[in-house]
Amino acid sequence: MEATFGHPNQETVQLIRAALKHLPPDERAIITMFYYEEMSLKEIAFVTESIPTTVASKLSRTRKKLCKIIKMLQS
Repeated sequence: MEATFGHPNQETVQLIRAALKHLPPDERAIITMFYYEEMSLKEIAFVTESIPTTVASKLSRTRKKLCKIIKMLQS
């Protein structure tokens, strides 16, 4: 249960890192800023010279893309 709800296991971490390498730099940057640097949509919008709603849309699309990449890597 700890691996599911607590800290991810090493295999999961490696899978996510591998999947991130398949993303274009701009999409990887948004994922990194949001999840790893814990920046808000407003902060990311400022950095990327965009607006928060655009960042939210791009983040949503990138998450879906990342899920597809992870599934591809697992098969």
